Amino acid sequence: PRVEKATGGTVTALDDRSLNAVLSLGLFAVESKLQSCGDEVVEYLLALFHSLPSAHWTQSVGTAARKSGLIAEQFCFKLGLIILAVSQYHSKTRDKVVKAFLEVFRAFAEEAVNADSNVSERLCLVILPALIGLSRAFQGSARSRRKLFASLYSAPLDGPSSTSADDDEGDTVFEVQWKAADVEEFYDTMTQVLQSDCLFLAESTSEKLHFQDHPYRCCVPILQYCFLSLLRDTLSSCSSKDLGSFENSLLSFLRQKIKDGTRNLRTSAGSLTHSDRAFFTVKGMSVAVQVMVWAARKMNEAETCFQELSNLLSVNTTQNVLVSPLRAAILEGIATLAETFPSLTNGALSRVKELLMSKTLQTMYR
Repeated sequence: PRVEKATGGTVTALDDRSLNAVLSLGLFAVESKLQSCGDEVVEYLLALFHSLPSAHWTQSVGTAARKSGLIAEQFCFKLGLIILAVSQYHSKTRDKVVKAFLEVFRAFAEEAVNADSNVSERLCLVILPALIGLSRAFQGSARSRRKLFASLYSAPLDGPSSTSADDDEGDTVFEVQWKAADVEEFYDTMTQVLQSDCLFLAESTSEKLHFQDHPYRCCVPILQYCFLSLLRDTLSSCSSKDLGSFENSLLSFLRQKIKDGTRNLRTSAGSLTHSDRAFFTVKGMSVAVQVMVWAARKMNEAETCFQELSNLLSVNTTQNVLVSPLRAAILEGIATLAETFPSLTNGALSRVKELLMSKTLQTMYR
């Protein structure tokens, strides 16, 4: 990536050519396992990663933009995967990855929360896409991240003759170690963004942007889905006993997100059934259900969660909205609660019976 002179120092200039160069460097570093490049490459990649919030971005336009997406999202996503891969061969850096992610994530998030109409286009074209890219890079399992990294180069990492044993060994390369304090910091930063006015500003601005400049129209639902997915994956690496002071806040936040999503689906069922907005709203609600069930570890919390999921299942059975993934998540959540708290079993069976006898399913299977 080029570096241009700026007042008070330098600014990193990033475009598609810069991304291709970083991808090449990442592939070389991973395949050589840093044997021929050492500390310099790792330090350079981390420095580049830290420079992302202050970088100058040059976005492709026209067909190239529609094909490759927004450069800020793609750069954050792909560089994040590269750093995850490279750092595992560098013991000095391995423990710094999550800290680096949180610092960069927080910098973009603070800019989003403080955004006003003067930077509305940057909000839509750089800040929120960058947050989406960062979340995509660090979510999922080690195996899924490894597959994503391989997809950057359209080839298996270990060549066409790789074995299952190689796959298992490769999965450990992409593990991310989250501590309870890290999860709480991510949660606090994430909620600040999702509860700020920047989402309304982004929605109104994206409608005015030309499609060639802004290749997708539902940035906010995608952002919420990516945030919630990363939250789910980070929590899964922690014990519920480690949630500490933000457990009640977490459950309250998730309930509100599910209510907001239900309201959106209700009010716009006719026009959004087949849209990207509805698709990502449903996916985000499904993840919120999963996290809420995971966090409900006390009997009173489980009973409250069970009742809310039962009501949600009833709503999505009577409404003419195709939200099968959400129904599946709700049924799985009810089953999990019943398995953990046997006293809820009879209620769970009743909910399943009501769903199977509903007019919606009868109409679908005629």
